[in-house]
Amino acid sequence: MADEVSQADTRALGEFTDQHGRVWEANTENKTRHPCGPYRPTFEAPFYPFNNYMDVKGTNRVVIQYQRWLDDLDTSNAEYDQTLRNYAFQMYGEQAVQYINKPPPELIALAGERPMRVPREFIEASQQENKWILGFTPTVPDWAEPLIKREEERKAPAQKRKYPDAGEAVAEPKVAEGRYELRLKSPGRWLMPDGSEFKGSREDAEDELAQRFPTELAEV
Repeated sequence: MADEVSQADTRALGEFTDQHGRVWEANTENKTRHPCGPYRPTFEAPFYPFNNYMDVKGTNRVVIQYQRWLDDLDTSNAEYDQTLRNYAFQMYGEQAVQYINKPPPELIALAGERPMRVPREFIEASQQENKWILGFTPTVPDWAEPLIKREEERKAPAQKRKYPDAGEAVAEPKVAEGRYELRLKSPGRWLMPDGSEFKGSREDAEDELAQRFPTELAEV
């Protein structure tokens, strides 16, 4: 009886360098040296491309197809806009335009969410070899800060509303004046008052701030 050949006998871990000089790992077929699994970064960066936009070139090089990604994004958005318009005119008739500009929940429920899994700016910045987005520097550029905040808010779990009984007042949370404002260094990384970074959600970072830096130390 011939010995059975396992995947370990036919596959090996390979390294691939992208057009920016960054190294990725992937399982490869021994005969072809082509990847047979997802690419995994050996570096840290605030943004990673999707595997379906990474094309292998030769035996150890991979090229990230940013323009194809942007073209697909434009096509998806154009199709979504048309779908949104169609549903809006079906639902609201001559008043559809005002609802297209600010889609209400019932319209979004029919059209779905806009196909924007990542900010377009991140793709364009990667294409232009921005050092921060590629992971070559930890310093966040000014243009990225509002995008990071928007992404953090989008990914944050929905806050539950409070439902008081009749006559029961619910106190609104108060924010201390002059309190230290948390600042994002990169997605999921928050700058503490002493210059250190905390990794986690904004809620976790607020807890860390309260525990490590009492209000009188967090004053600015």
